[in-house]
Amino acid sequence: MNVKKLIFAILAIGLLASSCSPSATADEDALYTPIKQGVDKTQIKIPAAG
Repeated sequence: MNVKKLIFAILAIGLLASSCSPSATADEDALYTPIKQGVDKTQIKIPAAG
C-alpha cells in the first residue's frame, strides 16, 4: 500500500512540474503573431444593392 502511495506521489509531482513549465507561452507561438500584410481595399467589391 505504501508503494502505491509513493508511486502516485512521484507521478503527481512530475505531472505538476511538467504542466506548470513556462516554456510554452502564447508570446512565442506563431499562431498569435500579427499578420504583416494588410487588406488591399481596392480589391474589395461592394455589392450595388447594399
